[in-house]
Amino acid sequence: MVLLLEDVENERKQIDSLTAALAQEKEAGEKLMNEHSKERHSMKMQMDRNNAGLQELQQQLDREKEKSAGSEAALQRERARMDALMTEAEEAGSIDAGRFVDLEASLQSKTDDLNSALQREKTLSKKLKAMLEARQGASTSQLEDEKVCQRGRGW
Repeated sequence: MVLLLEDVENERKQIDSLTAALAQEKEAGEKLMNEHSKERHSMKMQMDRNNAGLQELQQQLDREKEKSAGSEAALQRERARMDALMTEAEEAGSIDAGRFVDLEASLQSKTDDLNSALQREKTLSKKLKAMLEARQGASTSQLEDEKVCQRGRGW
């Protein structure tokens, strides 16, 4: 009976030990579940932020696409306008070709006249410069003569 009582006591200790281990495992499981739940919540929040950021980027992309399409349309309109102006200018150029030749001849004549006048001005400028240098030389020579005369008189 003592043996039986000892066996019961050992089994009770073993049951208490297993119960305590089970309680610890339950507690550890609950902690893991809480951590998992927090992590899931955190990941969901991050995914929500990422989705919001993606939506904003998509909206920006859509706005840029609209701007680009508007710019492309404006460019096409401008090209069409330029083509029309070029066609008009070509047509006007062929009609006024005679007038263009007259204007070009007149412009050439005026250019020739201006070049001739410029050459006359350059020639005159050279003559005036030579005359100025000659007068400066004469003035310098005259001053030197006067200095020599003054030295000779003893002033």
